[in-house]
Amino acid sequence: PAAEAALAAATQRPFNSVALNEASGEPGWKTIPSWFISSERDLAIPLETFRFMAARANARESVEIAGASHALPVSQPQAVADVILRASVAVWNPPW
Repeated sequence: PAAEAALAAATQRPFNSVALNEASGEPGWKTIPSWFISSERDLAIPLETFRFMAARANARESVEIAGASHALPVSQPQAVADVILRASVAVWNPPW
């Protein structure tokens, strides 16, 4: 909704240089299976960056949502939930 988008835009903070430059330790993507969902029209993180990260992590699935913005979980909650559910089914190995 327009009102929600306006609020999100007005309250969004700029990237912090620490967040972009601080070491975080061993990356999880090296040992943990990865799934990606990305936004075609994300103005904060370019689509090519998502593609690079998904390829580097050897993602089991990479989904691009056409026309979606950076606020993907808000604007496309079902698409996000679908990827999460597929990922959970893929890694869940129940003992029964």
